[in-house]
Amino acid sequence: MPLWVLCGVAGSGKTTQGRGLARALGVGFLDADDFHPEANIAKMRSGSPLGESDRWAWLEALAAGLGALKGAPAVLAFPGLKRSHRAEVARVRPDARFALLEAPPGLIGERLRLRGGFFPPELAASQFRDLEPWDEGPRFDAGLPSGEVAALLRAWAGAG
Repeated sequence: MPLWVLCGVAGSGKTTQGRGLARALGVGFLDADDFHPEANIAKMRSGSPLGESDRWAWLEALAAGLGALKGAPAVLAFPGLKRSHRAEVARVRPDARFALLEAPPGLIGERLRLRGGFFPPELAASQFRDLEPWDEGPRFDAGLPSGEVAALLRAWAGAG
């Protein structure tokens, strides 16, 4: 089994859907947010978007975490906004299968306002701006009801 990677801007449902998909597949789950250094969390919490130097320190930590899996199957919630970031995951895990969860800015902003956490809604625009063209795998409408998205993802991953 491969590494299934759910990408998208903050608030697209990567973590929620990723946890459910991991349960359906009977595999582990990783959230890329857990690999951010505290300085990145503080920067985002203050309303400042991350720069590429911030992101590469995070990607290095994530790569180490993926390497520790030793090829075991898993689901990863990962923004994957830039092609170079997706390529880094694929370098570490050539078996990675990518999917994009996408939703309109208004819905993303509302979700971010409701959930709270370290990522303020004001940063959503920077994520949409940083999202580079997508051709690594299928796209799923994250604005659909959660159960429908989950069923589509399970079918994509071969879990029903």
